[in-house]
Amino acid sequence: MGSATAILSASENPNFRVIVCDSPFSNFYMLCSDLAKSRYHIPNFCFKCCWCFIKSKIQKEAHFNVDDLNLLQVVQTLSNDLSIIFLQAKQDELIQTKHATLLIENFRGKKKLITFDGTHNSLRPKQVMEETVALIKKEFGAESWNQTTFQKEIKLSSRHSSVNAPLLRASKTSIIPQTEDTEQ
Repeated sequence: MGSATAILSASENPNFRVIVCDSPFSNFYMLCSDLAKSRYHIPNFCFKCCWCFIKSKIQKEAHFNVDDLNLLQVVQTLSNDLSIIFLQAKQDELIQTKHATLLIENFRGKKKLITFDGTHNSLRPKQVMEETVALIKKEFGAESWNQTTFQKEIKLSSRHSSVNAPLLRASKTSIIPQTEDTEQ
């Protein structure tokens, strides 16, 4: 759901420069249909009947149309200045690789696909995390962010109401992205 949130947020805010979409789905209906078929062996005609009920129930209870989660349409409206880094595990059985492929085909801006061995919930390899951070740094023109720069930015921004810190940089008190080489 994080990738969907990032794409939807970027469609509302033209100031986004780069987003990372890890295992994104392209269309919520397609995702649910894929899961019904592959995981639960529900025939397509049965799924379509159930979908109408589910869609109606969500509309009634949450006042939200799930058809709005068609990210294939949303990525077509995103700025050409936006860059998207797509991450996709090769053995992901929850969200098939076709979803990332469809999003890439429909997005006009700068894009990069990084695939790796693993499943939807497996730890992301260290090299994937490093390549992702390097691409983000490149997009922001920050070739050499380091801990000293990061500490200075924290001190300067602590005078204001928000912290202006680089993405995926962590202090000792923040959460560090988990990779295979992260010590527990």
